[in-house]
Amino acid sequence: MRTLTLILLILASVRFTFAQNNTLRFDGVDDYVTTNNAMDLDGPGNSVILEAWIYVESFPTGDYDISSIMGIEGNGAALLRLGDPGVNQPKNMLQFVLTFSGQQYKLNSTTALNTNTWYHVAAAWKSSTTVAYITINGQVDVSGSLGPGSDFTANDIFYIGAIFSPAERFFNGKIDEVRVWNADFSLATIRANMYKELSGTETGLVAYYKLNESSGTSTADAQSSASHNATLYNMTGNEWQASAAFAGPKQALDFTLDYVTISSIFGLSTTTLTVESWVYLASTSEKGAFVHIGDHDTGYGIGVGSSDWDNAGNELIVLYDLRRWIPSGINIGTGWHHVAFSIGSLGECTIYLDGVAVYVESGDPTDPLAPTGSSSIGSSQTTTRSLTAGMIDEVRIWKSTLTEQDIRENMFRALVGNETNLVGYYNFDNTSGSTLPDFTAGNNDGTLTGPVWVNSSAFNTWLNTYSSTWTEAANWSSGVPVSTDNVGIINYSGGASPVLSGTPTVNHMVIGSSAGLTLSSDAVINGNLFLYDNLDLNGQTVTLGSSARLYEAGGNVQGASGQIQTTRNLNNIDEDVAGLGAKITTSADMGSTTIIRGHEAQGPQGIERYYQINPANNSGLNATLVFNYLDSELNGLTEADLRLFKSTDGNTWAEQASSVVNTTDNTLTLSGIADFSWWTGAIQGADASLPVELASFSADAGDGWVTLKWSTASELQNQGFEILRSDAPDGEFQLLDSYTRNSDLRGAGTSNRAHDYTFTDTYVYNGNTYYYKLVDVDNNGVRTEHGPLSATPESAVGDGKKGNVPEAFALYQNSPNPFNPSTTIRFDLPGSSARVLLEVYNLLGQKITTLYDGVPEAGSYSAIWNGRNDAGREMPSGVYIYRLSTDNFVGSHRMVLMK
Repeated sequence: MRTLTLILLILASVRFTFAQNNTLRFDGVDDYVTTNNAMDLDGPGNSVILEAWIYVESFPTGDYDISSIMGIEGNGAALLRLGDPGVNQPKNMLQFVLTFSGQQYKLNSTTALNTNTWYHVAAAWKSSTTVAYITINGQVDVSGSLGPGSDFTANDIFYIGAIFSPAERFFNGKIDEVRVWNADFSLATIRANMYKELSGTETGLVAYYKLNESSGTSTADAQSSASHNATLYNMTGNEWQASAAFAGPKQALDFTLDYVTISSIFGLSTTTLTVESWVYLASTSEKGAFVHIGDHDTGYGIGVGSSDWDNAGNELIVLYDLRRWIPSGINIGTGWHHVAFSIGSLGECTIYLDGVAVYVESGDPTDPLAPTGSSSIGSSQTTTRSLTAGMIDEVRIWKSTLTEQDIRENMFRALVGNETNLVGYYNFDNTSGSTLPDFTAGNNDGTLTGPVWVNSSAFNTWLNTYSSTWTEAANWSSGVPVSTDNVGIINYSGGASPVLSGTPTVNHMVIGSSAGLTLSSDAVINGNLFLYDNLDLNGQTVTLGSSARLYEAGGNVQGASGQIQTTRNLNNIDEDVAGLGAKITTSADMGSTTIIRGHEAQGPQGIERYYQINPANNSGLNATLVFNYLDSELNGLTEADLRLFKSTDGNTWAEQASSVVNTTDNTLTLSGIADFSWWTGAIQGADASLPVELASFSADAGDGWVTLKWSTASELQNQGFEILRSDAPDGEFQLLDSYTRNSDLRGAGTSNRAHDYTFTDTYVYNGNTYYYKLVDVDNNGVRTEHGPLSATPESAVGDGKKGNVPEAFALYQNSPNPFNPSTTIRFDLPGSSARVLLEVYNLLGQKITTLYDGVPEAGSYSAIWNGRNDAGREMPSGVYIYRLSTDNFVGSHRMVLMK
């Protein structure tokens, strides 16, 4: 048994659980929202701020070419809207309106907004200075004096998505996170709040609409006093959608010998730091720095080049060792990739590519030179070693050494900016301008010299929605994932976990520690698959591409059906291929080799893991196989007794006597393998195990007949079955039929697959009760009995039945009870039913197994539970509930399994 020693390190942990987030979509025709009472924003000395996230689907073609985002207009005005033909303000530009002494004063933005793009917009007016400004994505777009005095008028019904009564100037698109303030705070505060939900208790917050509902025609004011709840008009309640407002990525910067300068070194010294970024390279021959902290001759950085820094290449390099750029020996490749490096408290340097540590140097605290001066993105200080060509997105600078899990789980999501030890955060989500905002409290904005704003597809994040549909574009930050997407399914609270469907192909994928992903189709992963949550294969096939790798970092692949597989060329290898847990060592050229891993136990004495290894060249390999397994896959077996078993067809298994189990490392090792095929772990001498693992055994009765049905989960050297019958449960049982004369009763030999059998007894009299036993016989003549079961064809009058049919539904107490290893459950059906289910649950309400699922005729029935779940695993001692349900009856009883 592997013993895990937990070492607690003083490291920054920046993993979060994300709440569900929705938005409200307006049709631009007649949809709008109003408060249920007037909102009073004016008053002597009051300042005002209106802010929201908006996503315009189309700009208006009529109604004065104005579309209202939010505000008051009636008894005064405080408005944030788009367009105004009266002052020649284009319909795709913002306008802020306030009323002073009965007259409207207007401040016009200068930046054109695009359709189908999320923007954070805010309009603020400060009473002490009468200065107003409009911000777009955390940057001031325009500012100036607004109004003749320090007291505006705005006290009326507050509108969202339209204005006036009757409503007009309708907004076409989505609006999220509407916030109304009587406050005066800085641009830094607007940025600090942009990417997070508020608590509702913030000073000066008048009204707050999260717009997080999932149905209905009202929305709550989340400000602590909840004074201004609102109603949706001309909307059905189906307009609630998943919101990508907080999610990234949206934009990036495209560099061609360009750069961004930042007048800060972020308070960093020589150790305990992490720098990370997403980068896009179109070719494998580039050079230049992605990020550099400090002046040209100090600090540290990360970039691309060759082993000779002055030459182009594709190697990931870091500036670390006394001004020396160190090659990692790893090529980045083309397309979008996540790069990072960290320096620990002892000066040790770790370089990461796509969430995997690819270079580690022990170092010492004197290796990095303390940064001085300023920092840069896209260069190693202005024109020095600028990136020849490429895109950069999501630069994060930490005053801590992140763990590998921190990097993996956070690289596929946008940050807020207030994370512990985050000292620089550039999300690149602007669409224009020469400023790159820093969303941390440091506000160390960068200045652009040359790079161009472009759309980013660095990663794609599942949004925490009430829909679980994988193929719905609104559930993703960047639409339904495509084959080049890096996909993040991170930690959530509330909402619905995704159900993978549509046989998607993606690049890298992270499944967070509470992601809850369900597979309902096959999938292809061409990059790294990081599991921090268990992944049940659920009968599906996950294919890892030729360079993909599985990282079971906190979660594991599991499931009684389905498989995970890869195909790649293997020659002279010593590796755990694709991280599947089958380490192969051989000097031979195996050629194109498919490796399949599954978790169905290959028989009752096998563990819950197997491999199929199928090389094109499959002889004379002289290979060593190290077969990894988990304690949770032991299937109740004694670990020290495990050996490797080999099969050529997945049915007949041969013990590999020279294999060795290591209970500390959870491995089975075998050397001198000439050829590969099927492999699993099982108990030494497992060929003496029970020949049949019975999954179910039931009896149905009708007019002049009794039908027995049984299923096997697996069979080992099974010749077949015999049917025995008696008139009493403790009476003499006579042979009724046998596999020796009835081919339908012949067994499957040795098989790890499920098989179903049926036998009908027509030599019965209505009203008599019969008892049946099932016997399986192996190749050595060993007989194993199951049952008895009872059945009564056309039951007689006078025993609670009417005529030949029971008068009422009945579910009887199981017998024996308590029981070990099996028990019989009887039930009566007075008439035909659309569907009858007999199921077993534990006390947590989790289903253990289904004993019957069918559409029977009226009659009396019984079924046996063998104390196992649907996967054939033995259940522990305890109290269980069996439940009978039909279209017009539900009943249940408790039973005790006692071992």
